[in-house]
Amino acid sequence: MTTTTHAPRSMGTRSPSGTRSTEGRPAVLITALLVAAALVFVVLLWGPALSAAVSIPLALAAIGIVIAGWVVAGPRE
Repeated sequence: MTTTTHAPRSMGTRSPSGTRSTEGRPAVLITALLVAAALVFVVLLWGPALSAAVSIPLALAAIGIVIAGWVVAGPRE
């Protein structure tokens, strides 16, 4: 039986204390999530009174804000 060893994976960027930096920007991410939640609240609350031409783009905007917030300010590996 042959044993194969692999090179260790890169642990990413190390901070001065020697731990991995995975913080991101939580304030920006929380703000983006709150804005998206407010948009979803508007769509759910006033959705029946809004036309589909308004409510669908609002819901898509909320999804886009969550994705953008995660990409820009989410945790890093």
